[in-house]
Amino acid sequence: MEDIETVIMLNILYVLGAVDNGGIEKLVANIFDSIDKSIINIDIAYHGNQIDEDRVRKFELLSSRFSNIYRIPSFNTVNSLSYRKWWKDFISKYGNKYKIAHLHYTDSAFCYIDLLKGMGIKVISHTHNTLQYPLTAGAIFSLFLTSATRSRSDYFLACSKKAAKQIFGRRVADSDKCHVFINGINTRANTFSNNKREIIRNKYGVGEKTIIGHVGRFSIQKNHRKIIEIFDCFHSQHPDSELWLIGTGELMDKIQSDVKFRNLSTCVRFIGITDDVNSYMCAMDLFLFPSSYEGFGIVLVEAQSTGLPCLVADESIQPEADAGLGLFYRISLNDNALIWSNKAFEAIKNTNRCDQSDAIRTAGYDMEDGVKWLQNFYLSIC
Repeated sequence: MEDIETVIMLNILYVLGAVDNGGIEKLVANIFDSIDKSIINIDIAYHGNQIDEDRVRKFELLSSRFSNIYRIPSFNTVNSLSYRKWWKDFISKYGNKYKIAHLHYTDSAFCYIDLLKGMGIKVISHTHNTLQYPLTAGAIFSLFLTSATRSRSDYFLACSKKAAKQIFGRRVADSDKCHVFINGINTRANTFSNNKREIIRNKYGVGEKTIIGHVGRFSIQKNHRKIIEIFDCFHSQHPDSELWLIGTGELMDKIQSDVKFRNLSTCVRFIGITDDVNSYMCAMDLFLFPSSYEGFGIVLVEAQSTGLPCLVADESIQPEADAGLGLFYRISLNDNALIWSNKAFEAIKNTNRCDQSDAIRTAGYDMEDGVKWLQNFYLSIC
């Protein structure tokens, strides 16, 4: 795509789901930090019935230069009429401002996509996930709700080719309206440091223990029960080890109960949300990621950038997430915990820890390069 030299101020509305400091929020924040704000302005509309000040604050900390933030009422099919009215009022008030609406959450778009189109706003639908298997009733219903985006969106972005085909359909995925946008990272902020490693390890007094880590929301998708099962087996073989879980979520209490039931409370740490994931990754020895389904898994790129070996579910992690640095170890979700544990030990033993941020940048995962493409893409469609 050719560079667009004409300097204009292009206003874009990003539509997000509930803000929870996850991978999509990090991606959006990285785009904010890298995009040319003299040309493009991005405002955010996120879903949530109640203003969660702590959650918003943590989201805002991801970017140093935020634009306007609007709170959309949470959507459920029962409140479709009031939900649509919110959008009608919003677009009536602000619609003339925006040339593009970039939808990072599409389940409810059928309620308002015609309102956007009626104002001449170009709509980009963006999927960050593949389908969940086995398909739950909720996943099937969500796919049904996104049918409006497949038929009425102007352009489509996906974190992988597989995600594009599953969510938007093969016809859209193979068209010139659909593009794969690789989720990049800030490579300058995701480096390996022995000093950071020592600081975090000293903070928790773990000495030379083997640290297995995970970063992700406590949800069905991230498969924490499998993580606990694998670590239980690993810890029985290697007692001088700990598991660190970074994140929060609706299943956190259940996972804590499982940890207690397995008598692992003294060796499993629930870190919660931190603004310094990089330092924790420096302190880890293995990144465990057995997600049930995953569109991309941007934290895997962050982990590889710090030279951290990644043990991932073969069925759910897309090939685009492997930077080709010899740090990716795939294993089937159907394999038992002992097989996962043995593979974890092999990955740790075979890794000579060192910074890989330059290699990640060379491999094309640097956010600045991705944002340059995205910026030109925005300007080219207006």
